Amino acid sequence: MIKFHKVRYRNFLSTGDTFTEIDLNRKPTTLIIGANGSGKSTVLDALTFGLFGKAFRKVNKMALINSINKKHTVVEVEFSIGRKQYRVMRAIKPNKFEIYLNGSLIHQDANVRDYQAILEQQILKLTYKSFTQVVVLGSSSFTPFMQLVTIDRRRIIEDILDIQIFSVMNEILKQRYATLRHELNEIKTNIKIGEEKIKSQEDTMKRLEENRDEQITKLKSNIEKSDEQEAIYEGSIDLLTRGVEQQQNFKEDEDDVRIKLQSVLVEEKKFESDRRKLLKEEKFYETNDECPTCKQDIEEGHKSHICEEIDKTVEELDEKLRERSSSIQEINTRL
Repeated sequence: MIKFHKVRYRNFLSTGDTFTEIDLNRKPTTLIIGANGSGKSTVLDALTFGLFGKAFRKVNKMALINSINKKHTVVEVEFSIGRKQYRVMRAIKPNKFEIYLNGSLIHQDANVRDYQAILEQQILKLTYKSFTQVVVLGSSSFTPFMQLVTIDRRRIIEDILDIQIFSVMNEILKQRYATLRHELNEIKTNIKIGEEKIKSQEDTMKRLEENRDEQITKLKSNIEKSDEQEAIYEGSIDLLTRGVEQQQNFKEDEDDVRIKLQSVLVEEKKFESDRRKLLKEEKFYETNDECPTCKQDIEEGHKSHICEEIDKTVEELDEKLRERSSSIQEINTRL
């Protein structure tokens, strides 16, 4: 459970260069009252800005800076989760963002976006949307939960119950199931082809009953091979069926996926290079009637033949590029 202790700020909205500090943990319940424009909503804006980098109200970030001092805007929020004491400091002009745990600065190797993700996903376990729907409620901008769109309602519930992993697992399982279903259909097709081959061989045997023993022996051998292949197909179906039932236990190795992505990117780059070379060569034949090396005329029929071959090759490369683009998109989605 998050327990807020203090929020302090200076040069924030209408406040001056001296820190304004609000003690939120002095009593079990804190009531702040005042006339319109006295700064009550500023407390909510400061709390939300300190945690998420944007105000509770719809105020542009640069508009949060005191309009007179125009610099040194600082907001600090102190809170605890269990026995861990946290302090978040966020500033504008100069920009600064720091997270302290029990008085020690948490490493800032990541960029600001990743650093914010650490705060939201690992510490608060709340997004801005969930925070403003569950923790901070304002009469001017609050939208009732049931009036939110489906995706926002789902995200809030996932944040509250910490079950985002199930959505990720669901997407991975859907992709795995689609792959296995495609492979299963291919196996069934191969089985059907094998059955048709067996039937064809049986018909051939009937027509060759009068032939030599050697031919009969050869046909029997082919039938045995077909039976073995059918057994392999049946084994594959059984394996894939078990795989579909156990797909929740499947895992993908990220390094292998990244290596595969790099390989597809290299292939895509090569195909693009080959395509540019072919188009350059085709342009040369379209705009030149004489060979620049031997100074002989290039026959129109020869030029037409070469251009047709180039167009055909370019079409093949376009198809390969589309396939690689689709593969890259699928791999990125899996990552």
